[in-house]
Amino acid sequence: MESLKDLITARDLLEFEIAQTKKSKELKVIKAKIAAIMAPAKLRAEKLADRRGYIEKMTKAGKVVQRSEGKMPVNGETAAYTVTKSQVVAHPRTVIQISMV
Repeated sequence: MESLKDLITARDLLEFEIAQTKKSKELKVIKAKIAAIMAPAKLRAEKLADRRGYIEKMTKAGKVVQRSEGKMPVNGETAAYTVTKSQVVAHPRTVIQISMV
């Protein structure tokens, strides 16, 4: 027969595991909400950068990088964006970064 101490330990471990899975589900939901808001914002940032123009900079490797920075509203809040366009070996690369201000 199992001791009471073993049963309590098993219960605590199960509760901890259940709590962790609930938290991971909550995290998954939060990430999905953020992605739903940020996907259109990234497209808007790229369109704004195309309209406002890019500044060309040289990297340490000697490659030319086009960069545009600015601020825009995202979901009622101000966000800073950076759009960087560069040419890699196979294709042009566009990197869009958005951070909340």
